[in-house]
Amino acid sequence: MNDTPIVSAPESPRRRTLLSARAFIVLAVAVALVAGTYLRIRGWSSKPTVAVVGDSITLFSGTDISTALGNGYDADIHAGIGRRIDEMLPTLEAVARAHPFAVAINLGSNDALQARTHPDWRTGVDRMLALLTPGRCVLLTTINVRLPGPGSTSIVANNINTALDEAARAHTNFHVVDWNAALRGKEATLLTVDQIHPSPAGQLTLAALTRTALVEHCHK
Repeated sequence: MNDTPIVSAPESPRRRTLLSARAFIVLAVAVALVAGTYLRIRGWSSKPTVAVVGDSITLFSGTDISTALGNGYDADIHAGIGRRIDEMLPTLEAVARAHPFAVAINLGSNDALQARTHPDWRTGVDRMLALLTPGRCVLLTTINVRLPGPGSTSIVANNINTALDEAARAHTNFHVVDWNAALRGKEATLLTVDQIHPSPAGQLTLAALTRTALVEHCHK
């Protein structure tokens, strides 16, 4: 985990605000773990809404994603710790009913990590894509194919990414955010020691990738 640096100069109001925000996020994550491993982060504005649905990778990147989108969008972030795609389908249904400007998805890592006990990832992917097909603009984030675990983990991760790529080719409103490609050769910098969750640099990278894809693909 990150250690707060020790400084001798008095803290500025801005720094105190940042530290308070970080403390709030840590507390919110702890509450989410106790209350069902689910957290929602929502901004309030008249800007176009971008719904972001994911697992703990999204949860830990949520503040950076919200900040990256904040100049032009209202980020509506839904994150479930340890959740597979099938477990987030009710959330996706609710998101789809709200008809946001765009939806960004970052799910599938737990399907790969839990492949031995829950091998039917395909049904979850198919149902997810069916729910998202009517959406105005959908961003599908690829998952890390070098997740820790047995060989089946990488196989499922690759298969999920292939399914996302095929969906993007088949639907003009689907677009890929290639987190897996961004990680290649930079795992030590962009991931924490567990090789699953993004480091602070990884969180910023994922947020930037999401905003870039949104700007490039969702305003056509």
